Amino acid sequence: MIYIFFLSLLLRKGIDAGELLATAFLIGIFFTSISYLLSAKSKPIFEDKKAQKKEFLLLIFIIFYFALFITFYYDLLNFIQILKVKESPIRKEVIGIAKLLFIVIIPMLIYYFVYGFKLKDWGINLSSKSYFSKQNLLIFFIFSVIILAFQYFIGNGAKPLRQGLFSGRQILIGLFFSYIWLLLTVGIVEEFFFRAFLQSRISVLLKSEIGGVILSAMIFGLAHAPGIYLRGGGVIANLGSNPSLLISLSYSFLVLSVAGFFLSVIWLKTKNYWLIVTIHASVDVLPNLTSFIELWGIK
Repeated sequence: MIYIFFLSLLLRKGIDAGELLATAFLIGIFFTSISYLLSAKSKPIFEDKKAQKKEFLLLIFIIFYFALFITFYYDLLNFIQILKVKESPIRKEVIGIAKLLFIVIIPMLIYYFVYGFKLKDWGINLSSKSYFSKQNLLIFFIFSVIILAFQYFIGNGAKPLRQGLFSGRQILIGLFFSYIWLLLTVGIVEEFFFRAFLQSRISVLLKSEIGGVILSAMIFGLAHAPGIYLRGGGVIANLGSNPSLLISLSYSFLVLSVAGFFLSVIWLKTKNYWLIVTIHASVDVLPNLTSFIELWGIK
């Protein structure tokens, strides 16, 4: 029912149903199927800790806290005048540091002081040999190629590249540094919160790996709604510069939640934090390349 309701809202907005369903199919079914096939023989490199006392209540609190932060952090930083300059590299740096602090470090510290969780309990400080096995490198390579091809030929964010608005030098330099930037500010942050933290703890508490995948993917998608509604993310999503709240929620639920499935499957099968971090950066690099080149003035 919720799916049909959100779909009807998008269709009334005039969004092409074929494009919407094709995107959902490619990302949700095709990518997820590939992720499952590639990682089917993988063994998780560590096991999640068992459910803790009153952990369910703490998890709900952290999700609520996260929702408040992701919705209002721009207002907070504007209030203390950190983001006074509208577009600048330092603005991006401050936002990246704020996300790392509030979305990664604070939840880690809460679990450390309440339950004694250490870095190894999130799969972060394991041996490099576990991370960089031949199978994991193969998963990364295949997914990166598929995702970059999908984004380039179909993605709205790569239109300036298809139109030849940038030189080869700009693209190569931009790709390299944008990828590193996204690793640090998006991949590390989002993959910790949504996969290493949220998916893992939901799976443990519900005693259901599928439940962890579905709920974390839904929250992952809906977490992008504030960016679409409040901060111009609708342009990249082809929703216009000022989509309504319902349209933003609809797109986030129908398309972006589905986009979280294939990363959730890879995490479930491998528990390889750095693998999903690097794949996530590959997903975002082309949609963010134009703004990165312009912001940093790459010539």
